Amino acid sequence: MELRLRRYNEIYILDISGELDLYNTAKLSELSNRIIEKGVKNLIINMEAVSYLDSSGVGSLLSVIMCFRKINSDSPCAPYRVPH
Repeated sequence: MELRLRRYNEIYILDISGELDLYNTAKLSELSNRIIEKGVKNLIINMEAVSYLDSSGVGSLLSVIMCFRKINSDSPCAPYRVPH
């Protein structure tokens, strides 16, 4: 799995590619914690290039979203077209 964080205006985009499974969810959790600590208000999780997702990956994504929503309750969580 590869993670890439980029910025587009005031929006941070987390690009995830490869397999998101039990063996690499810690990497996603570590990066998301740093993003939250940084005070990011607008985050898009781009999973366009994810080739495999297991239940651990789903759980990790839900955890990231829940933590982000807890801090940024006014930020929407909805499908969004990612700027390239």
